[in-house]
Amino acid sequence: MGSRFEIPNLGDELFAELARVRKQIREDESLIRDSKRGLKDYLLSINGNCDQENPSQLEVAQHVVAKEKAIYMVLNMMKLRQANGLYIGFLWAPVALESVIKSELSNFQTTEFQSWRPSTEYD
Repeated sequence: MGSRFEIPNLGDELFAELARVRKQIREDESLIRDSKRGLKDYLLSINGNCDQENPSQLEVAQHVVAKEKAIYMVLNMMKLRQANGLYIGFLWAPVALESVIKSELSNFQTTEFQSWRPSTEYD
């Protein structure tokens, strides 16, 4: 019939390895919990007093970064006019603010403000 083979007893070694891996998982989970707790405490310590009168310092910093990013994004989209070395940029603004924008930009000699109106020839 068939042949018989001796199978070594691996149970003790496998259970020892399983116990070691489970212990490592528990230690790693503990490290993650401690890291999250430490990060939360740090962020609360630098954020300051966030009551109704004082804004969150992190939110203020986030708004400053968003504003700076928007400014540089617009500056990067400007095109250099070859004739006189000036940059051309486009902006969107409500029509109601057009006169205010023109008057504020008139203080700068190198600034030219022109309104763009879509063609209505297709109407």
